[in-house]
Amino acid sequence: DVAAAEQEFNEFGDLVQVGGPDSDPAVPRDATYILERPCARTYRLAHGSAWLAKNRPHLDYVMYLDDDSFLQVPRLLGHLEQQASESLALGFVMETNLDWSGTHICELCDPCEPCRTEQDLQVFCRNFPDMALGGCVMAIQNCRIFDEEKDMYECVSQKR
Repeated sequence: DVAAAEQEFNEFGDLVQVGGPDSDPAVPRDATYILERPCARTYRLAHGSAWLAKNRPHLDYVMYLDDDSFLQVPRLLGHLEQQASESLALGFVMETNLDWSGTHICELCDPCEPCRTEQDLQVFCRNFPDMALGGCVMAIQNCRIFDEEKDMYECVSQKR
């Protein structure tokens, strides 16, 4: 619900919109898999963590959950008390190469033709011949989220 999301953002300022792939590829539940590019979950986790570090550095704990997860907060708090650690990390560790410079534009836009033919985008991204058009778009999105005060050309140059 857009109205509820806007109210949440206006009241708490804690909603972050991150570009990138809209969904993960279909894989069996709880399977370990390796992708050729960062999946949506990895993208959200990396950018969400960067946003938290930049905008909410005072937080003591952060919990990432899937939309189909349930967290029993009293049980978690009891577990945290038992650990008595200021630098505790729980969960599964996955390593994914975050080099998205070769991302194809059709992985980001559906339908992809409007993105392929957008003149301003084409002209700007020609400045970065070592990046695919999709990689350039992802760098632009990244710059808009994390380096909005920086010149776009300079920012994308640093993201390569």
